[in-house]
Amino acid sequence: MRYKSFLIGVLSSLALLGLAFFAVRFSVQRSIYQQASPWVAYVAGCSGGHVVPALTHAQGYIAQHPGSQVLFFSTDTPAVVVDLLQKATHVAHHVPLTLGNIPRGAWLAWPGFAWDFVRTCWTAAWELITKKPAYIMATGGYIGVPVVLIARALGIPVYLYNLDVVPGEAARFLSKWVPVTYVCFDETKKYFPDAQRVELVPYPLRFTSMDRISKQAAREKLGLAQDKKIVVVLGGSKGSEFLNEAIPAAVALIPDHARYLVLHQTGGGKGEKTSQDYASKGIAAQVFAFRHDIGLVYAAADAVVARAGAGTLFELQFFGVPALIVPLETQTTMHQIDNARAMVAQYPGQFKFIMQGALENNTQALSDAIAGLVG
Repeated sequence: MRYKSFLIGVLSSLALLGLAFFAVRFSVQRSIYQQASPWVAYVAGCSGGHVVPALTHAQGYIAQHPGSQVLFFSTDTPAVVVDLLQKATHVAHHVPLTLGNIPRGAWLAWPGFAWDFVRTCWTAAWELITKKPAYIMATGGYIGVPVVLIARALGIPVYLYNLDVVPGEAARFLSKWVPVTYVCFDETKKYFPDAQRVELVPYPLRFTSMDRISKQAAREKLGLAQDKKIVVVLGGSKGSEFLNEAIPAAVALIPDHARYLVLHQTGGGKGEKTSQDYASKGIAAQVFAFRHDIGLVYAAADAVVARAGAGTLFELQFFGVPALIVPLETQTTMHQIDNARAMVAQYPGQFKFIMQGALENNTQALSDAIAGLVG
């Protein structure tokens, strides 16, 4: 009798939980169907390359649907992500989530990862149940997995925006759970098994035709000399170390480097040494961690040296500025090589592509590439 009572209690509890879940799901779907909620949701990974296009897409949606409110899920690090979201005034509610990548092989880290995953699921569920967004858009990263799965369980429409040529593991997994996967490179389609649920769309650029101004006008707005050869360096956050050290030395080898002005993005907290390197070599330079007027910087440039994040490549293509692409090569950034190859193949007159390994201990090759690009 005791076991029978226990079994009945367990089954009753499960039945009540099931009824509660379906009641919540019905409430969420009814709200979406009746368009009673003004919320839309986005989830982006741990880099600006994931966050910026999501913010851009959200801003476009709000412009077309006044009165809408944006719920934004992201990782709680690094600082650049938090900084971007704090300054995004169109985001009504930001939910930072603590969940790292899968701890492959590190078995002792699995209990902590499992706890973070469960906690993330509960947080996402609460926010999605209370806000009842009309849809959720994911732009990549492991943080999207629990959020998307919870949204699907609640019946909230989910869409995936894959930004790179080769989708990551999270994107490939999530593509099985969404009705449509948007891609920005035509060759990306082959990486998804169901081509009928893949749609080629433009990259969500944060710039419009109004940002395409002349080089002279851009320099006037930025207070830059018209007679300088301006080189812009964009290392991002993760990929800045090599470029921070290599570019000052490379520019110093250019015979007429006195005519150069370098605008160099070093990443957060990394600018002091790079500024000193330029100053010691007599090179005019403006060093910064991040700029909100980067559109003007693109327009003012004679050439750009950059990593191969999809967002950077599409922005360079939009402004038509000649660029030397040096893809970042780490365990989590190998996709940059594929991005660079695809863009160089499509726009060979604008983009040049050199692997970092070919430039290490070969400052002259980097110097020649920059000088050749500037002309």
